[in-house]
Amino acid sequence: MSTKHTRGPWQAINDDLGGDSDVVFIQAQPSPAMRGFTKRVAFVYGSEVDPQSTANAALIAAAPELLEAAKLARVVLQDAHALTIYGTEDPSVQKAFDAVLAAIAKAEGAS
Repeated sequence: MSTKHTRGPWQAINDDLGGDSDVVFIQAQPSPAMRGFTKRVAFVYGSEVDPQSTANAALIAAAPELLEAAKLARVVLQDAHALTIYGTEDPSVQKAFDAVLAAIAKAEGAS
């Protein structure tokens, strides 16, 4: 499947709008495809002192790496799922495998 989202890595940049309002914008790193320009992919509005806004921005900025990690985990869990211990499957492996598949589907817009 080809990547539809803006390729990572992304970073969160604080931008003081003055007063009590701030925005954190999430931008992609410059790439040859973007001819050295950065691309803003998301905005998180809040306050510089609002820890939830800061945490939300950090989570969004980590999204490309989290998706790649989930895809790697899918391969490992798929292999673990195929293995059996004394003829029975470990239910925690199945639960983790299902969670990873759901997260990848959501990130790729399939759910």
